[in-house]
Amino acid sequence: MDQARSQPVKPQSYAQEPERVRVQVQGVIRRIWHRTDETGWTVLGIQPDGETALIRAVGVIQEPPAVGERVRCSGYWHVSEKWGRELMIEKLSEPWPETAAGLEALLASGAVRGIGPVLARRLIQAFGTRLPEVVERHPARLLDVPGIGETHAALLREALGFETGSVLSVAELRRLGLSKA
Repeated sequence: MDQARSQPVKPQSYAQEPERVRVQVQGVIRRIWHRTDETGWTVLGIQPDGETALIRAVGVIQEPPAVGERVRCSGYWHVSEKWGRELMIEKLSEPWPETAAGLEALLASGAVRGIGPVLARRLIQAFGTRLPEVVERHPARLLDVPGIGETHAALLREALGFETGSVLSVAELRRLGLSKA
């Protein structure tokens, strides 16, 4: 394989991200450049939503991903002397469900401690499919939902990866029957 084909072109929109700032990228796996089954060390080419170029994402991933799989990747930018800018993967998961029913099912499943069917329904009634955006960018608005206090809001942000990078794994979502909802 020639060297030019093995390195992704870095999208312009990521050029200004400071190193070590936690980021989340959602997109499609287009290439698996390297995978060591014994350790889980994986090098992916991910095409972020809305971008044409691939980003290089590296890390230990226990469950091997597949080319064409939609993923949500949490991590931080790192600059390698050999490979250039790459996203160091802390967590790899399936993206949020895209439908209100899928979001409600995820929340009602008990995947987020303290949020069951009643609070899940209230959250979806309040925000619909915009819930992920509200959780990520406007978390204070969660407090407008009856029954959601600061503790529930913090648990929701943490469980879904916006606070600590701890995102539900692909295996956890599949176990709940929500893998492509």
